[in-house]
Amino acid sequence: MATKLVREHVTMSAEVAKWFADKAESMGMTQSGLMLMAMATWMDQQKGLAMGNDLQTMLAHVEYMRNEQR
Repeated sequence: MATKLVREHVTMSAEVAKWFADKAESMGMTQSGLMLMAMATWMDQQKGLAMGNDLQTMLAHVEYMRNEQR
């Protein structure tokens, strides 16, 4: 099944736009490619943070159960 592509419009300051254009050029990428890479990286980081929070909750439950067995 093919992925549906969605086009988005972003408004930013001239300073951010220049930095972004310069960064894309220095990396040999299009601005669209850099935006996609940045967003995918951010998504992965957010998922990792959420998993970390879930792991802390699970570890707290394990510790609680261990204490209850004593």
